[in-house]
Amino acid sequence: MDKDLKLIELFGLYGNLLTEHQKDLFNLYYECDLSLGEIAEIKSISRQSVNDGLKKAKEVLVSTEKKLGFARKTSLIYAFLTGTEEDAFSAKDTAEKIRNILEDN
Repeated sequence: MDKDLKLIELFGLYGNLLTEHQKDLFNLYYECDLSLGEIAEIKSISRQSVNDGLKKAKEVLVSTEKKLGFARKTSLIYAFLTGTEEDAFSAKDTAEKIRNILEDN
């Protein structure tokens, strides 16, 4: 389940990099919670084609996150700002910490 939530988060960030077909498959599978068989029937394709399309979509999302790291950086900034990462700092220290997170590759 956590893996699914992570993929949905990545889809929100990088979904526009997918083909329309991959976007449709992803939405039907993850957001509409349809099975591979149900999607195959709706799209008039094989279950294997659905599985392959979802696999390729996941690969694009995960590899893009590995390269850019926007989801990771957003999580770090959120944790820092909500105080779950470290104690509160002055505005200058906060800005510096966020700058360091964003510059980290």
